[in-house]
Amino acid sequence: MKSSKYLKYALGEIVLVVIGILIAISLNTLKEQRKAQKELDLLTISIIEELSSDTVYLKKAIANSRDMLLANQSIQEKMQLASTNLDTIKRLAYEEFSPILPKDVPLGNLAIERLESSGLIELYDDTIKLPIVKHYQSQRSIIANTNTNIYLESINLYTEKYAFRLKGASSQNYLNKTIMTIENEREFLVLFNQIVTYRTFMLSVHVDNYEGLLKSTSELLHRLKNRNA
Repeated sequence: MKSSKYLKYALGEIVLVVIGILIAISLNTLKEQRKAQKELDLLTISIIEELSSDTVYLKKAIANSRDMLLANQSIQEKMQLASTNLDTIKRLAYEEFSPILPKDVPLGNLAIERLESSGLIELYDDTIKLPIVKHYQSQRSIIANTNTNIYLESINLYTEKYAFRLKGASSQNYLNKTIMTIENEREFLVLFNQIVTYRTFMLSVHVDNYEGLLKSTSELLHRLKNRNA
């Protein structure tokens, strides 16, 4: 009889201990979930801020790239005129052409890197997570695939023998006079046409990439701002 009472008492104690442990685990889990959600909310705010900043930079980059593209296309059009001769192209090369390509856009990625490394990205539902993943994959792909090596090699080959006009330099200076003397006219024409053509291609790629990225950035920004609506 006593042993039966003791057994019931012991089982009751065990049940209470188990219930206590389960409650403690549940409370701790709830605490961790709230902590993770708070961190996710803060990172989401950071991503929104970075995307907003990206939007500004991308709009400026698109406008700048378009201006460069139009100027370069204008040179190509002048080169193709029936009245264009070697002297005209020499002056276009020295007085109008610029070899410069747009600077890289300083896109933000610190928040998304923290989001991915922490695993908190998994807390988003797929309507948020998948667009985020797609956007940043596209951003990284554009940065990685913007290959300017061929263009830069052509520029280096050109500048070994010919020069570009320095900003603010007078068209009557010594450099301007000496560049008009070209030993191998065919080589000059081929090299210059090559870099002008490739620059137009590169600038077109820049504009297309930036416009696509701006569209993706704006869509993701809207989605994140309205995620709880």
